[in-house]
Amino acid sequence: MIQKARYLRPIRYVVIGGSVFLMGVGMLAVLVEVIRLNKYLAGPTVTVISVEVTFLLNKYLNWSDRRGSLVEQWLRFHLVRLGTVTFNQCLYFALVSLGVHYLLVAVLASGVSAAINYLSNEAFVFRQTGDKDGR
Repeated sequence: MIQKARYLRPIRYVVIGGSVFLMGVGMLAVLVEVIRLNKYLAGPTVTVISVEVTFLLNKYLNWSDRRGSLVEQWLRFHLVRLGTVTFNQCLYFALVSLGVHYLLVAVLASGVSAAINYLSNEAFVFRQTGDKDGR
């Protein structure tokens, strides 16, 4: 069963990430186009919501076979995200300021961060602890 979980983990990660990404792009469009929230405020707002949803889905659906302290995993997850979100937001502000459409920027920045985040989740956030069953 553990081998199957390892094989399916990248697929589930992509499904979770894709779902949260679509949710975030939709929220971003609604905040900017419908609610008329400033696009510089809408980006970080959607980011915070997306990060929390991503943590919960990955903890309980994707790395559920990895035992560990919720608080420790949450802190490690957010430490990693601090780096990737900082990168994401700097890229967002820079490219939007240069006139690139905000939704295209969201796609580009999310794609680059996804690979970094998966590797960080596997090796650091939800790392294997204890015996080989992760208990």
